[in-house]
Amino acid sequence: MKIKLGFIGSFPIQTKIVKEVATLFEDEIELFIDYGILEDAIPKAKRFVSKGAEVIVALGGTAKMLEKEIDIPVISIKIGILDLIKAIENAKKFGNNIGLTTEVPINGLEIIEKLYDIKIKQIIFSNKNDFIYGITSAINEGT
Repeated sequence: MKIKLGFIGSFPIQTKIVKEVATLFEDEIELFIDYGILEDAIPKAKRFVSKGAEVIVALGGTAKMLEKEIDIPVISIKIGILDLIKAIENAKKFGNNIGLTTEVPINGLEIIEKLYDIKIKQIIFSNKNDFIYGITSAINEGT
């Protein structure tokens, strides 16, 4: 019997990677996959539930929102410090002013700023409107 798993990615590359990995487990997993962030993910997760999904996997803020909206387990993918450092190294290729989206303020970023000679603007959000406003403001400010 296959496990029915839903995955909601925040970025298209995530869904691509999950699809590739899922082919290795196609005998064990029936995968429902889509892209969506925050409240945009809710109808997608509900659709997965109606198709029989037993668990949903999503990133941080999206996972937190889904936990309140659906009646099956939600597994949150956590972003670790090494993920953050790798993202900063990639972002630095485009400039020294870097925007960082997060649900809660991250303490100690001044150490990373000093090590990488960059300036990080934290874009704190709790819903899609905050997210879009924060990104737009950061772009307008040259971040």
